[in-house]
Amino acid sequence: MNAITTIAEFRQSMPACPISDELGSLHKAVEDACPPASIVSFLFDGRLRIAVDVHTFEEASEVEALLPAIGGGVFHDVARGNTPGMSFRRRVSALVDR
Repeated sequence: MNAITTIAEFRQSMPACPISDELGSLHKAVEDACPPASIVSFLFDGRLRIAVDVHTFEEASEVEALLPAIGGGVFHDVARGNTPGMSFRRRVSALVDR
């Protein structure tokens, strides 16, 4: 019983996660603006990128035009390509700045 009380107290004292919260809000904003079947993810290869995987060329063009306007211009250097391992999808990616 005492161990359970200690765990509950530990969870209550955990600090907020501002980076996670910020990424979560960006993810939601992009997801809401993109076509319904889009898959939105973040990648980190030394720089933070967002990737949006869509089905059609038209959807890729739409996402490519939308990304720079989302989040107050936080997305830039938008690029289009194939989704690795999924030849039937197209990927639109962009660098993420704070």
